[in-house]
Amino acid sequence: MDRNRMLCHPSFAWSLAICLMLTHHASAEDIPTSQVVKDLRSGITRLQAVEVRLAAWECVTEQTYGVGGKPMTGAGVVKRQGVSMLLDASQPQKTDRWRAVKNDSEMFTVTSRTGGQTWVMSGFVKLFPGESPKAPGGEQFATYPLLAVNIKRNILQLLDDKSFNPTRAQRVAENRVELDYELTDGKSTGRGTLTLAPDLDWLVVRSVITFPSSGEKGGSSRTTLSRDAIRDGDLIRVKSISHEVVLEGKPQYSNTSKYTYKFIAPDTVDPAEFTLDYYKLDAPESADAYEDRPPFNWRLWGSVGVTCIVLSVVLGWHIRRRLE
Repeated sequence: MDRNRMLCHPSFAWSLAICLMLTHHASAEDIPTSQVVKDLRSGITRLQAVEVRLAAWECVTEQTYGVGGKPMTGAGVVKRQGVSMLLDASQPQKTDRWRAVKNDSEMFTVTSRTGGQTWVMSGFVKLFPGESPKAPGGEQFATYPLLAVNIKRNILQLLDDKSFNPTRAQRVAENRVELDYELTDGKSTGRGTLTLAPDLDWLVVRSVITFPSSGEKGGSSRTTLSRDAIRDGDLIRVKSISHEVVLEGKPQYSNTSKYTYKFIAPDTVDPAEFTLDYYKLDAPESADAYEDRPPFNWRLWGSVGVTCIVLSVVLGWHIRRRLE
């Protein structure tokens, strides 16, 4: 039988189809979602310990707003010691400085226009014992490179969301597992997929979630994160994170951001910088003095280009709400 007749033979065609189906099935093995979530939580604990050991890094952000928009860049230096952390948005070419600082009991922001000689408090909040980790200044990606999954929260906060519902888990490669889930936000239920790397302590290397619009105008919103990370001995270092928000429908909106990390020598960290005494300031009498104030000094933070990133994401969120 010649080759062409063999390919057209019904029994051969069925055998080929079955082989292809078996090959596809073998490439994506279903595994219990409960086990994956358990492994993910264990991995998060290890990643938290690794993140605490990362002493200092520079985070450079390139952001493009809208279709055909021009990219804008901003930079900040993050320093940490244990649970204490600060985000420094100072500009080398200017005397204006802005810092968001968090320690084990409080979080505050300070500004200076005199080269750091005199600091003024612009915000303060008292933290409660056991409170979920917060990013100084609200900047998740800059301050939590291993754990952030979007502009609002980290992976632990996502898992602890009461509406988080894992629906399926698959091993799609030797060191990659996909976890599908549903998440309710307001009136909409989104469907997402977390791509996890067991060889990197179950780090989220990719995250995609789509929310449909319940409004008459239709449309949907999709948020995608891609994380490039490597293992460096007993540490895991993130090289870059790409984050994209796309709204389909009318009006249409898109925002893309890339965060690039450059790690700095630990000896640049001064433990005193995480305390109010370093800035010659006292805590305000009211512990909730920061509750009704925005987490950023918007004008100063905007001067280094990062406000564009935050505002564009918030705008996208607002537009999606209008579409619902």
